[in-house]
Amino acid sequence: MKKNTFKFEQIFCELVKRIQGIETDASSNKFSNEAPLRKFINSENVTSLRTVIDNDFTTIDCNHQKFTNNKDKDAVELHVVFQGLELALFTFVETLLAAPNTRDEENFADWYPFKSQIVVYVDFDKVLYNLQMRICRSDIQIIKRNQAVGIRGNDQQLISALESSFKKIKKKI
Repeated sequence: MKKNTFKFEQIFCELVKRIQGIETDASSNKFSNEAPLRKFINSENVTSLRTVIDNDFTTIDCNHQKFTNNKDKDAVELHVVFQGLELALFTFVETLLAAPNTRDEENFADWYPFKSQIVVYVDFDKVLYNLQMRICRSDIQIIKRNQAVGIRGNDQQLISALESSFKKIKKKI
């Protein structure tokens, strides 16, 4: 399958910038119509969307809320393919963050119930790419899918496009 390399990489980098701009909120249902992740998905040209996990925490009683406050808990997991980026499968995972120790004043001051973070994993077409990626709000991590296989031309072109668009990229290749 041949691809328009420049267009793919340009669309990919623009999408990654928008992904890093998603601001999570204190909503208990992280994929409700008002939730930032749903608004983001609805604003994009999506060709395929599969909901793997969609936990609604609006009806949690006090005993269960203590459990979710003491342990990170996945709220939403989505598998998404975007128009123009059919060679990549994006897995969005929004995780509720556990309450930090009250003695950790710096982190505790910023914490609130249902605080969450979004991490996006990207799996590329195995025939054309030997890369996998992890996108967080503050950085991008790139690894080789198969360590026995070298970096290909498509891989290098995508890495170069990312390096010219983003400051914080960690490569394990």
